[in-house]
Order: sequence, then structure tokens, then C-alpha cells
Amino acid sequence: MNFENLFEDLEAQFANAHMSNASISNFDSTNLVIVKTANSLQRELIAPIIATDFVAGLDLLVPIWHVMPFHAVRNIRFVHELTEDLPKVRQLNKTLVEFLGATPMPNPAKWRVLGAIEHQRAGQIVGLVGNLICLVDPSEGGLVAVPIQSIQELSIESVDKLNGDF
Repeated sequence: MNFENLFEDLEAQFANAHMSNASISNFDSTNLVIVKTANSLQRELIAPIIATDFVAGLDLLVPIWHVMPFHAVRNIRFVHELTEDLPKVRQLNKTLVEFLGATPMPNPAKWRVLGAIEHQRAGQIVGLVGNLICLVDPSEGGLVAVPIQSIQELSIESVDKLNGDF
């Protein structure tokens, strides 16, 4: 038996386990995420929420929550400790439909759909019907329903921080 090879293997396993633990603790102490969408849009979000099928967070500059379904996300980068006084990443066992159901409505919102040539639309989010988001869109002349599966990004003006704890 070659003890040198055995010790090298054990050292490599120890180093790998240490790196895995460091990655998990970095995730737990994250309070800023950088989200890139499928069309290369990039958002920096503080007080991030990682849920069952979406990522959300507060804009760095204005009181707006950006919500992006995972089907529209290319990747999420977790930034370690932007500042101590911001909430750390929160994990929710909720779907986007459940999350939006708990969101105060009506509320000013902007949205972007997958594959759309036009820029963000603006209006009011007024409710949910199944997997449809009901929005008042002045450019469409009133109420429209948008399938959640077609949403790339939903930006909601924050009045109560979407039940946030800060």
C-alpha cells in the first residue's frame, strides 16, 4: 500500500469539502445578487429572494422590486457582503403565482415579455386569474392578461417592500 498516494487523496478530499462549505457559507451571507437574463439584461438586486421558480430583489437605486422567473434567467451571481445592514438572501418555498397572490394590488408595475421587440410596458398590476397576470395597460386601452410563462421581468413599485423584513 502506498501511503503517500493515500494521504494525497485524503488532502484533495479535504480541500474539496472545504471549498464546498465556503461556497455554501458565501450563499448564506449574500445580500446582493447579479441576475443575467436570457436576452443579456443585467440587474443588481439587494435583499434577494430565491424561490421555487423565480428570483426577486430590490433595485439598488429606486424602490422597485424586480421579479424574474427562472425560465428567463441565464445565471445568478451571488455577491458576498455588500454591506452588513442589508438583509441576507432569503429562500422561499413559494411559486411566482403564490408570491404575486400575496402582493398588494393594484400597484404600479412594468413588465417585459419573452421575445418582445418592444421595451418594457407600464401600467398597473391588478390581480391574478390562474396563471395569468391581469394588468391595466394604457397603451392597449385597458385590461390585459399576460401568461406568467411569457413574463421575462416584472418590476413592481415598492410601497410595503413586498412584505419584506427591513
